[in-house]
Amino acid sequence: MLTLTSPVIVRGPTLATRTPTSTIASTASGTNDEETTPIVTRSHPTELPSAASGARCGRFFHSFGLTTMNEPFADFDLSDFWEDSDYATREYVGPAITDLDVARVEKKLGYKLPKSYIKLMHTQNGGIPKRTNHRTSERTSWAEDHIAITGIYSIGNEKTYSLCGEFESSFWVSEWGYPPIGIYFANCPSAGHDMLCLDYRECGPTGEPRVVHIDQERYHRITFVAKNFESFVRCLEGEDAFET
Repeated sequence: MLTLTSPVIVRGPTLATRTPTSTIASTASGTNDEETTPIVTRSHPTELPSAASGARCGRFFHSFGLTTMNEPFADFDLSDFWEDSDYATREYVGPAITDLDVARVEKKLGYKLPKSYIKLMHTQNGGIPKRTNHRTSERTSWAEDHIAITGIYSIGNEKTYSLCGEFESSFWVSEWGYPPIGIYFANCPSAGHDMLCLDYRECGPTGEPRVVHIDQERYHRITFVAKNFESFVRCLEGEDAFET
């Protein structure tokens, strides 16, 4: 019998805890007595900015399908992107990165990082954004119309939440049964029961990955979030955008 732990929904930074391997094994092997829902890859709808976020990402979406912006975030102000907190400094924010640091991380992960990810990490190497919500076209375990993140991983291995740190992608794949489809780069308030991933399945390890949400509590259901990392960052919104 497959046993899933109830999600821990906490509105604030929490540390992930390891899920017993036996819990995941029954899902992966298909030996449980109940029918197991397979991993579902959702279709990729055209992503449009909301009215609330239009001022920040509307111009980008208007031109994205017609031209390629050579410089990531060319018309986007990143100076006020990060939240200043002791927790972020302790758990996420790594030292300033060099090209060699990036190359080492890419070699270990087996994927080329998006230029926009590297550009953002040059402003601050990981941390907690001031806006932590992104709209979705379908319901997730978090909400009817959006997902939330706790923080974005730094490039390196120094901090708990860094791309090659304690909770790197291999941890989520081996310990929690998440699918090996790319780089897990952002954790969520559920303390490990859902994650955001750079999905390289369509583009290959050197291409431009999509951003997807993966829900452990729903048999690792995959939901499309953004066509690329820059789009994801541009369209993050605050909690007040979803208050009713």
